[in-house]
Amino acid sequence: MANAQEPLYNPAVFETGRWEEPLGHWEACRIEALVRAIPNGVARIVDVGCGDGRLTQVLAERGYDVMGVDPSPTALARLRVPHKRGSAEALDFPDNSFDVAICTEVLEHLPDAIMIGALSELQRVARFYVLITVPYCEDLAQLMVKCPACGTVFHAYGHLRSFSQADVEGLMPECDLIDHVNKPSRIYDPRLLWFRQRVLRRYAYADHCVCPRCCHDDFSAHSGDLLRRLMGGVNLLFTRGRTRPGGWVLGRFRVG
Repeated sequence: MANAQEPLYNPAVFETGRWEEPLGHWEACRIEALVRAIPNGVARIVDVGCGDGRLTQVLAERGYDVMGVDPSPTALARLRVPHKRGSAEALDFPDNSFDVAICTEVLEHLPDAIMIGALSELQRVARFYVLITVPYCEDLAQLMVKCPACGTVFHAYGHLRSFSQADVEGLMPECDLIDHVNKPSRIYDPRLLWFRQRVLRRYAYADHCVCPRCCHDDFSAHSGDLLRRLMGGVNLLFTRGRTRPGGWVLGRFRVG
């Protein structure tokens, strides 16, 4: 399991999610993979780290009795299904409250101690299964950005670790299903990436990110950086446009 260098964790940045964006193609594919992985006979589901309820709402529309949990009141205000404010590592439910606990696109944001607590809580509140998705074999270095206000270097989407299939299989004792949503990811030659970041001092650009150290959120000055774009073109020549497996990996675990 690869970790970002000097990972920074600030739960306050979760309040600034891109809740207004429409559901994209790949996100819809990931949601459908999750729904397909839910075993027959399941009735009650908790969606931990539900955000604005994109998956939660789909589950409700498919007839499940679903509860959303998220630390962001802004995100929860957009939900049209039952929900509760809370954190993955401290779920306010009795043991075995749900048939299935789902945690999608959450674990990659959590420091080790909090992730371990979250995994324990998911198993505690689920009677039968836990379903987890995380980004698959992400190259964290490609999406490191640099805060123009304080100089902190951090992952644009707050990811602190990258998961292989083996990492996911080892999260809990009884993994009975692994699935992938394959979204090809462009290769960036590590030598060129090192040169771009360390010599040219050019980092990635993301149109919506928040510095976990100082909470600065305006990165627009970097949007048209010519040197960064030039290096991207050089990288295409070096790698000949090759891609590697990416997307997401899904694990289903028996509990109870």
